[in-house]
Amino acid sequence: GIMLGLTRPYINENHSFLWQLSAMENCCVILFISILIFNLDLQKINKQPLGGLSIVAGLIIIVLVAYTNPVLGTLIRLKMPGVFLLCFGLATLSKSPKEKLKSIV
Repeated sequence: GIMLGLTRPYINENHSFLWQLSAMENCCVILFISILIFNLDLQKINKQPLGGLSIVAGLIIIVLVAYTNPVLGTLIRLKMPGVFLLCFGLATLSKSPKEKLKSIV
């Protein structure tokens, strides 16, 4: 459900120009989420529980919308709050640039 909710519509679906824009947006969102997961700092979960809560809420929204919605146009519209909450939670729990420099040096 998570992968269906995050990746649909696919790049190879040629319905119209707007579908292609939505597919490119999905690729950018997946790239952004993977960068945030790569920079995730798990020690911040105890300090900032709002980040964990927003990740769980975003995943629940994405899964529920992907499983219960048969219409692709509404899937694109209804999954956006879940994607926003997921990105917000991951950004809250990611390392800051200063922390990255400290870990390198």
